[in-house]
Amino acid sequence: MKIKHLSLVLLTLVLVFGCSSKEKSEKPKIAVVVSTLNNPWFVMLAESAAENAEKLGYEAKIFDSQNNPAIESDNFENLISSGYDAILLNPTDSDGSISNILKAKT
Repeated sequence: MKIKHLSLVLLTLVLVFGCSSKEKSEKPKIAVVVSTLNNPWFVMLAESAAENAEKLGYEAKIFDSQNNPAIESDNFENLISSGYDAILLNPTDSDGSISNILKAKT
C-alpha cells in the first residue's frame, strides 16, 4: 500500500511540475523510466505509476534503462525528441541522471 501511495505522490509531483502547458488534441504523454525491470519492486512501481497516469487521462509508457546509464541517456534523448510532456524517473546513476534531467528541463 505504501508503494502505491509513493508512486501516486511522485506522479503528482511530476504532473504538477513537469507537464507542458501547450495545448494538444491528443492525450498528454508521460514516460515512466526505471533503472531496471528485472526487479519485481521496480516492475510494480512502474506499472502502478503508468496505471495511475492513465486514470488521470495521460498516455503512459514504461522504459527500462537496464541498469545502464547509456541506455537511460538514450531513453531521455528519444523521449525529448518524441515530445513527451512529463518524465517520471527512477535514476540509474546519480551523476548521469542529473545531466539527463537538465537536458529534459531545457
